[in-house]
Amino acid sequence: MAEGGAEYVASIVTGSSRTSPKIDFGAAHEAEIWRQFVKDRAIANGNFDPSKGGFGGAGREAFGHWLYNGGGGALPGWTSDMGYWLGMQISKAYVERSTDPHAAIRELLALQDPAEILRKSHYADKFTER
Repeated sequence: MAEGGAEYVASIVTGSSRTSPKIDFGAAHEAEIWRQFVKDRAIANGNFDPSKGGFGGAGREAFGHWLYNGGGGALPGWTSDMGYWLGMQISKAYVERSTDPHAAIRELLALQDPAEILRKSHYADKFTER
């Protein structure tokens, strides 16, 4: 959320919408990306122990699918660092749903509770079968 939120805020401030392999890949594979995120998030959360310095083996691997993987760790066929793209989408959904977009942007920058931002964004609703 931190990286993608920062990119989202930068796009608002600059008024530019970039194109990149990440953005193109994300737009073409959004549902697949979400499904993998849900899977990896559960693995990472189940293998996180702050008293031991963070992610354990499987959690580290799951986290590695999303960020800082230009040199390896991205899923086969995926563009690297898709966590930036997904964080941007969640951030955008969060701000768009907010009754006070300025406050929502402040909350993104403070990033006190990423899970709450994800929940309030309702981004997952796009992928829920109705």
